[in-house]
Amino acid sequence: MSGPAYIATIEPLTGEVTGVAAAPLPEVARRRSSESNPSGTIVPGLGAIDDYLVIVDPEMNLLVIYQ
Repeated sequence: MSGPAYIATIEPLTGEVTGVAAAPLPEVARRRSSESNPSGTIVPGLGAIDDYLVIVDPEMNLLVIYQ
């Protein structure tokens, strides 16, 4: 788990990709693991609302919104 999250915007009627956004993934110290996740990146739930990307981690009480 590293690097940005790439999110494509797709026109639902044609299936055409109309844009691609890149967002850095949030990091939480309590998620750090020396083997599998050294930076503490979270990727539990991704969603989109209008022009916003939403990343939610209820276990860590974290909500990140990108515009």
